[in-house]
Amino acid sequence: MYVSHLSLRNFRQFGDGNDNLELPLSSGVTALVGRNDSGKSAVIDAIRYALLTRDQNYIRVEPEDFHIGDAIGLAYRWHDELLKNRETFTALARRYGVTGPFVHRRLRLIQLSPAVLCKSLNGTLAVNTTLEDLTEAAKHLDWDRQAQFLGLDSLARSC
Repeated sequence: MYVSHLSLRNFRQFGDGNDNLELPLSSGVTALVGRNDSGKSAVIDAIRYALLTRDQNYIRVEPEDFHIGDAIGLAYRWHDELLKNRETFTALARRYGVTGPFVHRRLRLIQLSPAVLCKSLNGTLAVNTTLEDLTEAAKHLDWDRQAQFLGLDSLARSC
């Protein structure tokens, strides 16, 4: 197999727009060289994740590696797959090379209210709101409590 191009978006330090990583590769490339904290390990982990490695010793993917919009999309995709394939969290986790608890935490995001989802996806939540904040808010099935937990004034306002 030959990988000719690598594009990273919304993974660790590689975000949207100018923060993307576009890496054209030519045959014979065998090394990834860069200064400390430049993203070398992120590139390798992204490749491993994309290739669906199942060995937890070789992949280090954490919830904070993903951006909020992608995490929400992943939660809905996994939810659909669980229903369609009638598989367990553990089976889904194995298939994606993550742990069962990781899948369980991510799936909580489907319990967010429509207003919180909208604010999350259009970027109008407070800038310091983290993926873990949303996961914790989703534990509250009452949508008003979710809003209070996230410090939102009112969910009555449209997104």
